Amino acid sequence: MDSILLLLGFICVVIGIFGSFLPALPGPGISWVGLLLLYLTKAIPNNYWVLGVALLFTIGILILDYIIPAKGTKRFGGSKYGIWGTNIGMLLGFLFIPIPLGFVVGAFLGAFFGEWYFAKQDSSSALKAATGSFLGFLASSFIKFIFCVVLFGAYLWLVVEYWTELLA
Repeated sequence: MDSILLLLGFICVVIGIFGSFLPALPGPGISWVGLLLLYLTKAIPNNYWVLGVALLFTIGILILDYIIPAKGTKRFGGSKYGIWGTNIGMLLGFLFIPIPLGFVVGAFLGAFFGEWYFAKQDSSSALKAATGSFLGFLASSFIKFIFCVVLFGAYLWLVVEYWTELLA
């Protein structure tokens, strides 16, 4: 059973790293589940402080994931249409343009089109709002990525530290 938990935990933390950039996957949440699965093995002693603090950071980052791009768009003069355009553009970019360029181009073009077409802004204002949305997306993704890498590092550190117990 420990082997299955170890493997599932590893898969979760790796998917969490990719989820940092994919809008459909909650990267930090998936990475946290991977760490939790590792702690559920019999070989690794429970540390509720680590899990609790990591969970609080995970929840905080997931909340910030919605706030940061919105604030970036608003700060640069955008509206809710730019925010929606960013999210839809990221999804479409993921489907039609190779990773990671699809997210970048999709987010920017989605925000621009959302502001220009739906919010009826001129192209200069729409470009400014799209830039804010794009910068917010990059900042949010960077924060999620760093946190997921930290959880991955904690996962690997625990596996190395308790390797002999995991093999037993």
